Amino acid sequence: MKTKDIMTSAPVTIRSGATVAEAAKAMLEAGVSGLPVVEADGTLAGMLTEGDLVRRSEYGAAKRPSWWLRLISDDRSLAADYARAHGRYVREAMSRSVVAVEEETPVARVAELLASLGVKRLPVVRDGRLVGIVARRDLLKALIAAPPPAGEAPGDAAIAAAIRAALSHESWIDAAQVVLTVAQGAVTLAGRVSAESQHQALLALVENQPGVLSVDDRISVGAWPV
Repeated sequence: MKTKDIMTSAPVTIRSGATVAEAAKAMLEAGVSGLPVVEADGTLAGMLTEGDLVRRSEYGAAKRPSWWLRLISDDRSLAADYARAHGRYVREAMSRSVVAVEEETPVARVAELLASLGVKRLPVVRDGRLVGIVARRDLLKALIAAPPPAGEAPGDAAIAAAIRAALSHESWIDAAQVVLTVAQGAVTLAGRVSAESQHQALLALVENQPGVLSVDDRISVGAWPV
């Protein structure tokens, strides 16, 4: 699946010459937490998000950085922070260093970028011009559209072997502590893991194996009794 399959086309945008107040109004009216900033020809110039407006002087949130922060920060970053807090126009408050994706970018890559960058949305461009926006919520479209695994269902022995092989490649669990049986696609899990996170990861691994129809979870969580 590609970005073009899940993105929002023709998103709400703002011009760099608009005021910050106008941008805030546009966000509220559209029910979004960020706006792509575009020029007259549609070229992406930046992004303005709620995060860029957290420390605004209008509501007294802008503060002069402490002396130690001034020592470790360079002049450019201090100036950018000042402009973001005091600038009247979008061009002064927006983020200019924006990561964008193209329409043909795989959805898996979009998910990776959203997670690694810690952002809620990515602009979608074609030849530098904005054509859409893809947000975390749009990934849900890909989730519900994912097709079921194709092919003939494997037998019980093959399912058990596949689960054991998958467990052997994971460092977060001691596969020797897990006992499993498979009967007509129904997997019964027994044994013990030390943490609930391992328990949930084990269930996810088993549930996603081709041919698994159900899981009878009898795993105990916690240290072995002394």
